[in-house]
Amino acid sequence: MNRLAVIVLSLLIVLSGAGGFMILQQGQDLDDTLSQVAALSGQVASIVSSVSSFSSDMSDLQSSLENIRGDVAGLEESIGGLETTGSAMLDVVALLRPSVVYVEVELSPFGAGSGSGVILTGEGYVMTNYHVIEDNTSIQVTLSGGDSYSATVIDGDRDLDLAILKLGSSRDDFPAAALGDYQDITIGEGVIALGFPFPTDIGEELSVSSGIVSSLRFIDGYQYIQTDAAINNGNSGGPLVNLKGEVIGINSWVFTLGEGLGFSIPVNNMKEFIVSTIGS
Repeated sequence: MNRLAVIVLSLLIVLSGAGGFMILQQGQDLDDTLSQVAALSGQVASIVSSVSSFSSDMSDLQSSLENIRGDVAGLEESIGGLETTGSAMLDVVALLRPSVVYVEVELSPFGAGSGSGVILTGEGYVMTNYHVIEDNTSIQVTLSGGDSYSATVIDGDRDLDLAILKLGSSRDDFPAAALGDYQDITIGEGVIALGFPFPTDIGEELSVSSGIVSSLRFIDGYQYIQTDAAINNGNSGGPLVNLKGEVIGINSWVFTLGEGLGFSIPVNNMKEFIVSTIGS
């Protein structure tokens, strides 16, 4: 082999090795690039997952905020309802106060008693319980303004426990209370009991208690409104009124073996007794 051939062969060998090296290097670079692309793809997937999770969290947060807004709206409505009820009670007390009277009774053969009553007409007819005026020798009725009148019994029914008195006056402008309708009474509705409980112990001041209509009952053949409004000695004969300011019952007795069990004679019985006694 001549010298030129050896040189050419040597160059071919060198070039061949360099080309192979370059191919190997390019392959390595490609692998590194693919590896980096794969790593970036993983990072992108992780970011997408994080964004999706964040979006879900934002959706949950928005849902929670909507629930909070609903709760706040409900609370505001409840507060508004309480304020309305409280305002209605104040209005009812202001309306009924002049119509509720204190009844003092001299009893035979001795002693004294007291109760409450409500003015029915401008002419001075007053309703109370029969047991308040039973066996009386004299009756004195005092209005909230302080005016006092002697009274006589027009009629009484022991079984119904109702009595109607007439004030000894020619006035025709006594502040009469409005009567409600038995058919409109609803279990759970708010009511107010007015009267003069324990006057010899705590004074002859009008007392007001609030509650609800707990039940409408028949007991021993008679109708009663059961209420958890406080009714005590001296409240007998006073009115039970709804939040429209209408008399729906006459407070009569309490069940002493339980708390919050007061009973009132319903307005339909009151109306029947009024018609039979003094007319419509």
